[in-house]
Amino acid sequence: APGCDGTVNISSASSASQVRIPWWYAVTTDTPSRISILDQISSGRAGSMQREAVLFRVTDVSGVPVTVVTPVATVVSGDAQNVTVRSLDDEVPGLFAVDLRLGITQGTNVLEIRAGSTVVQVTISAR
Repeated sequence: APGCDGTVNISSASSASQVRIPWWYAVTTDTPSRISILDQISSGRAGSMQREAVLFRVTDVSGVPVTVVTPVATVVSGDAQNVTVRSLDDEVPGLFAVDLRLGITQGTNVLEIRAGSTVVQVTISAR
């Protein structure tokens, strides 16, 4: 990943102890490189509203959260509806949540989460 890293070595003048402190400095961009799914439900009752069904973070090539891009989620398979993406950045930096209503038909629902050109698919079953 772009950036710099290294170690600061601190030695004691009065003893032989030494401490190594790692550091990292990232070079950030506003371009999404990865969507990481942090948590998701695997299934829910058909027809039920599922708040925070998927929790995810969008990061750049250095792994730093990208918050200037608004991700979107769409249903690509199944009959889930009312899909919304909310920012939870006030609670956890860079965190987003997907809320949705599972369709009344039992079966799988595939969601596509997109941030810029970065895409990931998530499957949730309606039972």
